[in-house]
Amino acid sequence: MMFRAQYENVFVKSGIVHAYLFCMLLALVLQITGFWILMILAGTVGGLFTKRLPHAFIAGFLGVAVAWSILFLIQNTFAQAYVVAEFFATLIGMPEAGRWIVSLSILLGGFLGGSGGLVGRAMVELAEEFTSKKKPTETAADVADHRHT
Repeated sequence: MMFRAQYENVFVKSGIVHAYLFCMLLALVLQITGFWILMILAGTVGGLFTKRLPHAFIAGFLGVAVAWSILFLIQNTFAQAYVVAEFFATLIGMPEAGRWIVSLSILLGGFLGGSGGLVGRAMVELAEEFTSKKKPTETAADVADHRHT
C-alpha cells in the first residue's frame, strides 16, 4: 500500500502533458548517446506518469517522435541530414524519397517510445497488483473442494 501512495503522489498527479514533456526531454538526452534502442526507456519513464495505457502510449509516441523531429531539424541545419537521406534513397532505387525516409524514421521512433510507454504503465499496474491487499478470487477447483467437505 505504501508503494501506491508514494507512486500516486509523485507520478499520477502529473498527467499526460507532463509525461509527454518528460519523455521528449529524456529522449533528446538519450539520443545523444547514439543508441536508438534507449527510446524505449524514454517511453517507459514517460508511461510512469500516466493513469491509463492509451495515455501512456500517446505520451511515449509523441515524446519520442517530437524529439526525433527536433533532432532531424538540428541535423539538417548543421549536418545536412536531408542530403544524406536523399543519397540513401537514391542508393535503394527510390530517388527523391528522402522525406519519406526521414518521416519513416520519426514514425518508427514514435512506435519505440509508445511501446516503452505501454511497458512503463504495465509495470506500474503489475506492481499495484502485487502490492494491493485484495482477497484472491476463488477458482473452480476451490469451489469444488468446498462442496465435498
